[in-house]
Amino acid sequence: MVKELVILMHNITTQKIFDYTVCRILCENKELYKNKELTNSVQMVFDSPVVKYRVRQVVGDSHKSGGYTSVGQPYPLIDLPGAAPLVDWLSEQFLKVKPKICPNKTGNKILYKRSWSNVMQNGSYGSIHNHTKIDNYISLAGYESKNFRPDAVGVLYVNVPENSSNLVFVKNKKGVEDQPVEYFVGREDIYWLNPTEGEFVIHSPNVWHGVSKHNNELPRIVFVFDIDYVD
Repeated sequence: MVKELVILMHNITTQKIFDYTVCRILCENKELYKNKELTNSVQMVFDSPVVKYRVRQVVGDSHKSGGYTSVGQPYPLIDLPGAAPLVDWLSEQFLKVKPKICPNKTGNKILYKRSWSNVMQNGSYGSIHNHTKIDNYISLAGYESKNFRPDAVGVLYVNVPENSSNLVFVKNKKGVEDQPVEYFVGREDIYWLNPTEGEFVIHSPNVWHGVSKHNNELPRIVFVFDIDYVD
């Protein structure tokens, strides 16, 4: 069901997970995602009242328990001070994998529909979801669920301490949402991916996925991007 495919090019590999292709790329320049200016900018977003004190929704909020997420808030990660060099690198990677992730699109530019950051604290996890629609607690200018579906999703792993969460893909034939990963064990085909710091994972928005429990006092931090390929 899941098998390794060939290396596409330098530092890019692909895997076939269920019916989808997942690309994994290592960012070899740590300064792109951990430079002081960007790190401070992200922390300011996490400390902002609209992020720090937002009440999570019972249904639709996939980030459960401790930590913060800036998804849906007025702080696109791509616009933060210190992010520009990283965004250039990310855009290059999205374009490199387009023939595998979205072969029918002709665009050679990247439109970032959403970009945000998540920080998970000890004991937090992410329930099963995909990225084909706008979350019910988010208002996104110019988009509704019916016209939101991005061409690709990218996750950059910025801080990955020992015993950190796994990215978990689930076949999810019935389209069940908002359940923890454990709900699907024994019910559906599951694939566990253990990313490393600096890894950039790109996949289709249709892929059902979640995050297992984070088991470290140090935070797990990721940057997430929903993009379109445009002319």
